[in-house]
Amino acid sequence: MSEPLADDRDSEGAGELGGQGHKVLRNAVSLGLLLVAIAYMAYALRGQSADIVRAMRALPAATYPTLLGLTVVTLVPAIVYHPIAVKRLWAGSVAGVLLAHAYASAQIARYLPGKIFGLMLESSILHRRVPAGAILAANLVQMLMIYAWSTALGTSIIWAWHAGSALPLILIPAALAVLWWAHHAAWAERTVPHISRRLRPRATVVASVPVHANATGATALIAVQWLPFIVLWHLLAGASAGWNGAAVLASCYLLSSIFGSLLLVVPSGVVVREAAFVSLGLFCGFDAAELLSWSLIVRMLLTAGDLLCALLFWALAKTAHD
Repeated sequence: MSEPLADDRDSEGAGELGGQGHKVLRNAVSLGLLLVAIAYMAYALRGQSADIVRAMRALPAATYPTLLGLTVVTLVPAIVYHPIAVKRLWAGSVAGVLLAHAYASAQIARYLPGKIFGLMLESSILHRRVPAGAILAANLVQMLMIYAWSTALGTSIIWAWHAGSALPLILIPAALAVLWWAHHAAWAERTVPHISRRLRPRATVVASVPVHANATGATALIAVQWLPFIVLWHLLAGASAGWNGAAVLASCYLLSSIFGSLLLVVPSGVVVREAAFVSLGLFCGFDAAELLSWSLIVRMLLTAGDLLCALLFWALAKTAHD
């Protein structure tokens, strides 16, 4: 009777070793993706290094800690929103800080061409905790919500600037009301899983959205995300642009970022974002040379901000786990 018991223990031990081996492999793949993404970011910006240095020297060095802090504060709401997006689709028990850590780390991998590497990294970190289909659907929902709000906000501000009237700004509270309704009615969460299943036929997503879904909190996170970004542009462009000009510049950058992000073959919208921003800025009456300098500085701030957020939420997840 002792031999079968010994065999069972051996097989269990082998299973545990196999599981450990898979975990080590996943961790290695995740780390590899992060390192490759960071190297690619440096490679993609290598041709702009001299221009970036010149642009950065135009600002006092003491300004950069504040600008970087505002960048991080701009990025954090989207990271905090992600656990809400996942839990509105998946009823499993997963710590919010782990979901935030996975999403923040995935932002680094998205600097690689193809956009798929961010999803791969997030799926690797959340392996066996959240189905890949739920991760894909949550990212699609989040992208839809943020892009729709940013487009409405940016378009109304630029329209008001050109019209010389505040009347177009009435679109902002209207868009905010639609955004709240979309969260309250779970419109995107009920629609996107069908798209997710078409993209991944084996995707598993919970069909019913949890009743306790926080529509007001989710809407507020998206709504306030770009306020520190406008403050950033006010500091960057100086008093000559004023608060109205800062809001217009931020709007131009938001719309340009959305355009660049929709090009799947371009890593994080490199070059396309800057070209679109300069074009929109010229349309709004700003100087081309200043627009290019500002766009390069903001590109570096966002890159550094993504790295800092990834480190911050990794530390928070590690602390919570320990």
